[in-house]
Amino acid sequence: MDLIVTRDGTAWRASFGARVCSCAIGRGGVAADKHEGDGATPAGCWPLRRVLFRPDRLRAPETPL
Repeated sequence: MDLIVTRDGTAWRASFGARVCSCAIGRGGVAADKHEGDGATPAGCWPLRRVLFRPDRLRAPETPL
């Protein structure tokens, strides 16, 4: 299953299968030619190794990780 990130107006959404949630993209947008300090989120295919969440904001996500 792939993680898909899309823009919905001014908000970014990430979907993993049927689950959709908000996500954060750097102030510099998404860049394939990333440089330190540019404020951009790197473009590419990256392995998901862990999920960070705030338990005071939402319950633990259901994930095989």
